[in-house]
Amino acid sequence: MRKKKNLILDFTSLLDVIMILLFVVICNMNNASLEANENAKKSQESLADVEMKLENMQDKLDALSAENEALNMELSGYQLNNGDSVSSEAYKTMLGSTTKVIMKCETGMDTETNKHMVSIDIIIKNKDETARQTTAKIIHDFDLSRKERDEFNARQIGSIKEELKKYLTYADTKLIWVLIEYDYRDENFSNADLEIIHDAVEMIDADLHIPCYIEEMKK
Repeated sequence: MRKKKNLILDFTSLLDVIMILLFVVICNMNNASLEANENAKKSQESLADVEMKLENMQDKLDALSAENEALNMELSGYQLNNGDSVSSEAYKTMLGSTTKVIMKCETGMDTETNKHMVSIDIIIKNKDETARQTTAKIIHDFDLSRKERDEFNARQIGSIKEELKKYLTYADTKLIWVLIEYDYRDENFSNADLEIIHDAVEMIDADLHIPCYIEEMKK
């Protein structure tokens, strides 16, 4: 009878150990299951985000494709007829109504202010007419405060615009093509100078209601 009691006690202890192990295993399985569900949820969200980005990209591609098609249709009127070497009437009309403006920029010292400046030689040409020429300049005054410099540059922009307007008086001009020539290696010519010229040309666009196309040529 005593041996049976010991056997039952030993079996009970073993059962307790087994139950503890099972509890630990079940807890670990539950944690693993929760983690797997969380990872699956994140994967689904990530996939949905990727799909949304792909849809947005596709929408943009479709829009660009439509714009490109519209542009091609618009330009088709300016292409050569059936590969001929003679321009179409629309193309010749466009060329005939374009005024070309070449702005050659050189840096130096302004004799009046003794400060660095950008001198701009301007050549204005329309069809077969004699070219018109004028000049403009941009003064670099670094002694001014930021606010004073902004105001000073605004006056210089207005001065360049008015100088251009005096010579852009061709009645048949439908497009103004502006070429800015400058030496990119010249440390005295900066992006700020380019911005001043661009702003002056854009004001011409707004004042005369004639589209302006700006191109830069680095020497």
